[in-house]
Amino acid sequence: VVVKGYYQRIGIDFNDSFAPVVHATAIRAALAIATAKNWDIKQIDVTQAFLNSVMDKDVYVEPPDGLPEKWAPKGKVWKLLKYLYGQKDAPRAWYQTLAAFMKEQGFEQAGYDCCTYVRRDNEGNPTLIIVAYVDDCIVISPPERSDDQDSFVRTFDSKYEIVDHDQGDLSWHLGASYERNREKGWLKAHHELYVINSLEKFGMEGCNLKKTQLPSGVKTYKATDGNRCS
Repeated sequence: VVVKGYYQRIGIDFNDSFAPVVHATAIRAALAIATAKNWDIKQIDVTQAFLNSVMDKDVYVEPPDGLPEKWAPKGKVWKLLKYLYGQKDAPRAWYQTLAAFMKEQGFEQAGYDCCTYVRRDNEGNPTLIIVAYVDDCIVISPPERSDDQDSFVRTFDSKYEIVDHDQGDLSWHLGASYERNREKGWLKAHHELYVINSLEKFGMEGCNLKKTQLPSGVKTYKATDGNRCS
């Protein structure tokens, strides 16, 4: 179900709508640290994250067209019990809900990125790192802390329900595919699958390949000292 959020008026139907997301540099930094230290890298995806957000005010919507009169009596509106996709403040509500949950679980937000959460032991060493982009999360932990990681995933799943309890090692995140060789100590990110899916979506699997994006027929000339671009 999606609501008509474009009808919402700031200051009347909602106040704040900004919701931070993890920076790309924070993702790369976390993955680089995990790869260098040979830590476990898992992934989890929350099912219908916005429906798990805490509703802290009264919100009313018009019932969608086409419903039986017993569900949508004429002249009546619905009172929402959960945030829905389309509401301008739904992403912010989910961010605040997730941040509060992570704090309850003993995590603290990283100083360089508020969507990166770190849990430490009594000596201050990281035991679990969560990198969250809305409902897509990367879970990082040392191999000797795999029990802590499994315990957290079970707790998270019981609270918000994730797509697959055992999605395994990181393989896909935000449009990028990941391949890893722990023995050789490398992690590679690429967009091959994203490109293939895009070509299939628009029926261009059999298109002719070009080395450049220039239109056909364009003449190019070798640069010399006299005509180099500045």
